[in-house]
Amino acid sequence: MSIAEMLRRNRENTGLSQQELAQKLSIPVEIIEFIEDPSQKQEAIIDFISSGLGISSEEFRGEKSLIPEKPEPQDEHEQQEVPKSSNEEMIENVLKIAKFPKIREFMLRTSHYNSQEKILELFQNSALSSAEKIVIHFLSTTALFHFCNTNCSSFSFDKYLFELHTKLLAVFQKELDSTQLTPEEREERLTFARSNIFCCDTIDNIAVYIIGHFAKEMEEKLSNGSDDFNEELEMPFSWNIDDSFKNIEVLDEHGITKKHIKLQEVSS
Repeated sequence: MSIAEMLRRNRENTGLSQQELAQKLSIPVEIIEFIEDPSQKQEAIIDFISSGLGISSEEFRGEKSLIPEKPEPQDEHEQQEVPKSSNEEMIENVLKIAKFPKIREFMLRTSHYNSQEKILELFQNSALSSAEKIVIHFLSTTALFHFCNTNCSSFSFDKYLFELHTKLLAVFQKELDSTQLTPEEREERLTFARSNIFCCDTIDNIAVYIIGHFAKEMEEKLSNGSDDFNEELEMPFSWNIDDSFKNIEVLDEHGITKKHIKLQEVSS
């Protein structure tokens, strides 16, 4: 009996669906589907493994070399400009109009979607797309949680939060005025909020306030080739979007979904 037959028989005997078994094993459901029927999910598995290796599916299959061939020297008069592919032209155009071109390039590189052409459509005619806002907010929130827990960061959170503290404290104080707290309880909460900005609001909301500063600093880091943010952003990182282009999912290094976000949740 083959492993595919053994897996299917025992899974069905225990009453588990492919999805339920995948969740128990903390692996993508495509792996279970591939083991049970390799002919159906080969492309999905190739894309999944290629992403983890940091190479394209063509390179994984051996259809494209991992090391680009060096072009033979040509006489100056014989050199001709190599025409760009449609994808290369689209990438060049979407990067040219981007508010944060290095972040957009980073997003293209970490996209887990199976069609680069479709991903490029997200960025056409937009300096800062909703997808970029979602990913930047997710990354800034992740970095803020790390800063809150460790009190250290490669980003200038001390500066951003110092400038923001007075504003958030005033908002927090107004919220307390509308509650039924006793004067002693109100003063106790204000005391905590005066010494710790994270007592004024949720980390998700604070990340919205500083997202512009964070994006500018990350753009600068990417431009300088810096990777000092890897730990606090929980790299490696990838993201995907459904075929309707309405929901984004953030994936961990194993391709497991960490968070689902609706595009409608992002304000303009």
